[in-house]
Amino acid sequence: MMIPVRPWWVVLCALSCAPEEGTPCPPVPPAVEPAYWTDGMGLYREVVPIDAYFVPADIFRPGYDVPAADVVARSQRMTATERAAYAAGAGRHTGFVLFVLKHEGDIVARWEGRSPMRPIPRVWDGAIWQSSGRSDNAAVASFEFLIPAAEESRRSVYMMIEGHLSDIETRAVRFGAYPGNEAILRRGLRRADAVVYVPPSFRRRRGPGADAPLDCLVGDLTVAELPQTASLSGDTFAFLVRDGTLARQRQVLFSYHHGTFRNRYGPLYWLGNPLRPDVTRWQLAREATPTDDNPITLRLLDPEPREWFVLELVVGTDAPRALFQRAMRASQRDGGHPLFHVEVHRGEERVTIAPKGRFGEDSWGATEAEQNEALNFAYYFVYVGAGLVKLAIRPTERPWEASVRATYRHEWDVQDERTYAAGPVKLSRGGIR
Repeated sequence: MMIPVRPWWVVLCALSCAPEEGTPCPPVPPAVEPAYWTDGMGLYREVVPIDAYFVPADIFRPGYDVPAADVVARSQRMTATERAAYAAGAGRHTGFVLFVLKHEGDIVARWEGRSPMRPIPRVWDGAIWQSSGRSDNAAVASFEFLIPAAEESRRSVYMMIEGHLSDIETRAVRFGAYPGNEAILRRGLRRADAVVYVPPSFRRRRGPGADAPLDCLVGDLTVAELPQTASLSGDTFAFLVRDGTLARQRQVLFSYHHGTFRNRYGPLYWLGNPLRPDVTRWQLAREATPTDDNPITLRLLDPEPREWFVLELVVGTDAPRALFQRAMRASQRDGGHPLFHVEVHRGEERVTIAPKGRFGEDSWGATEAEQNEALNFAYYFVYVGAGLVKLAIRPTERPWEASVRATYRHEWDVQDERTYAAGPVKLSRGGIR
């Protein structure tokens, strides 16, 4: 009979826990739950420094290649009480501070204090003290930054806050395990009151109209309800929360644009390969409407909307497909015709609509809703990004019922000249409050 071979640590554990006959095994101590903290964006598992030092202000006078061991040798080690004070926000030191962390992958850090000039976080990479982030303003009270994962051969991460001579004052520093860009985005989708994707073509002053619906992943807001204080550039996710007692008033909790998160602490720059917001937006829409082979899907976001029926049209299966014919001539003046059309059926009547202008430019920048008097409805085409467009419909009379169907043909794919269809989707004016 074969005797199963167990690892030596399992055998040792079994021997140490085996009680004498009639003697109960000692109770197992309860597991310690890890501590977490948040900045309103992510939820970070607390990373506790294994050591910390007060650093002389002239430490980098010879250059930024001073070995970490030499920096430690010239610095004053903090006591355990002093280290704990910085995590609790009760620390206070004028000058540079150094924290030693265990190698645990990417780490997010939040610094709070006072600095008349921009503080700079630096990380020892084995050869030089590299800058791992920066703040927005020259004089700051707090900011966040990311410490990239160290090489596996390095068991410790040395992180220093440097300032102008000794004018920097550190009061609090917190560290947490960074969960990744996608985890923060998905957490924001679950917790925010409204989540808006601002497409690259968005211009608040040039259109679309104030009553046009925004591309909301959560909630339903119009252009006029986007916070005026939000200086949001195109191709950005904005996560909004209620502001004050007004039901429609919002403030920006945080935003994400091409590898940079921004919250009340300022920008948090991601050092790896950033997520492209436009591609991520398409992926989220595709997840909401899974399909096998049909490259086009059409869904109604809210059957009982506040004002506008908003339909989401997704084109592509594994990747976004083109919405318009590409320009083929050297002059680039051809192409631009839509490859998709939307049919609205009401009773025995039917109309076909599509974005107007070359590559839909006239519809994307429309300052007022387009009107269809034959079937009595107003509509906006809302451009979101590659392979994704929204159609907002508002009936202009009561009662009003219709069905919507979308078609798509990829004319540049010689192997697939079929016309694909999605729908129909039923709309009823009786559901509008």
